[in-house]
Amino acid sequence: LAVSVTKLCQAHYPERADKVFIVNSPMFFSALWKIISPILDPRTKAKLSVSSSKVCEELIAYIGSESVPKQYGGTDVCDTG
Repeated sequence: LAVSVTKLCQAHYPERADKVFIVNSPMFFSALWKIISPILDPRTKAKLSVSSSKVCEELIAYIGSESVPKQYGGTDVCDTG
């Protein structure tokens, strides 16, 4: 059922995001990602990056450290809260 739903959503709801980063994900989400990711379309899977760490080197490389808050390994010190 999950595979059918995933294929249906991928076929009828085109993606609009270039890249999605999930940083500091809880352990259960990382485990769930390992289960779900094999059934995703390779293009969809390539657009998602899941990191259980607070520092995501892939995010820093993608947008630059000046745009990543300091608490996530970047150099941006703006208060976004």
